[in-house]
Amino acid sequence: MTYLQRSATSRRQFLKTSGTMVAMIPVINLLGCSDDSSPTAPQPQETPAQPTPPPQQPPAAAPAQRSPAAGTAMPKLEESDPTARALAYVHDANDVDASQQPRYEDGQRCDNCSLYAADSSDEADWGGCSIFPGKLVNANGWCNAWVRMR
Repeated sequence: MTYLQRSATSRRQFLKTSGTMVAMIPVINLLGCSDDSSPTAPQPQETPAQPTPPPQQPPAAAPAQRSPAAGTAMPKLEESDPTARALAYVHDANDVDASQQPRYEDGQRCDNCSLYAADSSDEADWGGCSIFPGKLVNANGWCNAWVRMR
C-alpha cells in the first residue's frame, strides 16, 4: 500500500468515526440531563397583579366635599381666609373689581361654576367647592378659580 492509499483510508476512517460521534452528541446530552432525584415540590404560581386604581383627579375636578357627619354643618368660608384671599374670593360677585381681577367676566358666580356643588343643608345660598374643601362658599360669590360649566 502506498502512502496515499494509507492516508485516504485513515482519513475515511476518521471522518466516519467523527461523524458518528457528532451524531451521538444530542443523545448523550439527553441521557446526561435526565434527573433521577426526587421531584421538587411545585412552586406556587404568582397571583396576577392587582389592577392599579386610576390616578386621582386633581382637586379642581374632584366633587365638592360635604359635611363630615350627617347633621354637622360645615363652616362658611371667610373672605379673610388665606386661601380665599389668594384666590380673590368674595361673597358677592358684584363686589369684584374687574380692573383688579382680569379673569372676571360679568355673570360669573359660584353657582354657575363647575367646581361648585349646592349644599342640601338649610343654607340655600351656600354650597361646597372643591377649591375650598370642608367649607361652604356663597352661591353669589366668585374667585379666580372659576371654571365654566360644561
